[in-house]
Amino acid sequence: MTLRLDMSIACDLADLAAVKRAVADFAAAHELSDRVAHAMALSVDEIVSNVILHGFPPGQADRRIHCAAQLGDGSVHMAFSDNGPAFNPLADAPAPDMSPSVEDRRIGGLGVHLVKMLADESAYRRDVGWNRLQLSWRRHDSGSEDAPP
Repeated sequence: MTLRLDMSIACDLADLAAVKRAVADFAAAHELSDRVAHAMALSVDEIVSNVILHGFPPGQADRRIHCAAQLGDGSVHMAFSDNGPAFNPLADAPAPDMSPSVEDRRIGGLGVHLVKMLADESAYRRDVGWNRLQLSWRRHDSGSEDAPP
């Protein structure tokens, strides 16, 4: 059983399903809590699709996305890297407008906010032309039903 997942994909929504499947398999193989598995699934869907749809200027030929997951000491770490223009989703994504009622709120704009809320730790850095987003979750919450006895 591998303790690490590494995937590089083309910048195409058709490849998103493969990443989602690989992350779900990784979570199941390591018996991660439902909380962590769902947070990882949401993060992959939001971060990768946002990079594909919004992360590159029109016409940029060399568009790459890399996703990795790794078990650490009591935590699961996911890293997302792309070679698009600098963009820190933790600081640069617009805050969602929560004032309208659910019926009146526009669709979209909550994904990055949810990813930030669900991650136990998050960090961004720009490194030699690459955006690097790191998300981490504790494998088990103390006192939760997912924690071992």
